[in-house]
Amino acid sequence: MPSITTYELNASQHLLRAAIIASFSVTGTFVAIRCCVRLRLQARFSFDDYLLAIALAIYALQTSFIVCAIDYGGFNRKTAELPHHVYLVGLKWTILTQCAYPLALMFAKLSIAFLQLRVLGLSNAPTVRRLHYVSIAACIIVSIYGFFTAFFQCYPDTAPSTSSSSSPHPILIPTASCSPRIVILVSSYIFSAINILLDWYYSLAMVPSIWNLYNTSVLVRVSTILFLSLGFL
Repeated sequence: MPSITTYELNASQHLLRAAIIASFSVTGTFVAIRCCVRLRLQARFSFDDYLLAIALAIYALQTSFIVCAIDYGGFNRKTAELPHHVYLVGLKWTILTQCAYPLALMFAKLSIAFLQLRVLGLSNAPTVRRLHYVSIAACIIVSIYGFFTAFFQCYPDTAPSTSSSSSPHPILIPTASCSPRIVILVSSYIFSAINILLDWYYSLAMVPSIWNLYNTSVLVRVSTILFLSLGFL
């Protein structure tokens, strides 16, 4: 078993750490530019802007959690290479990262939904607006469900690669009850599937309104629709 004093980041962990920080930096820059434009040039800050700012704040927490999991918990390393204490610390930071992810995703999607409602305006067909409200409710429900599913995850007290074994138990709240691993697996599939559907919906929701802009050339409308359709990626 390695000694706790021997744990150091390897090359792949350094690269992953740099990529995660770079990803947050790029995202934060674009959000800051949008907020600056809304406040200074347009002199307004709507509900969807606040939601995006909250999403960025949670994303910052998520980034800090995963960086701590790398720095102190051996994330992106084989468990056989980790001291027991480092393994346990890594579990806690990893679960906190998984808890932050659905919340950050929820506020980001809600920001998109309310932005589209603001752009569409009250003149839009009521059916589309109702679909938007249904998508908002689905986004909130599945995200909260994903948060609590991640929060009450259970893991063995020892690394899977060790010869000793122990029954799974909660990591963040020791007194909580454990759910079978199959429940966590199925929940993750449901969470991913619904979020993919929401990505498709928000990518294509503006297509009818854009196509009805008859004072705009067909080339511009088609190009805009194709560009927005990339949002599901």
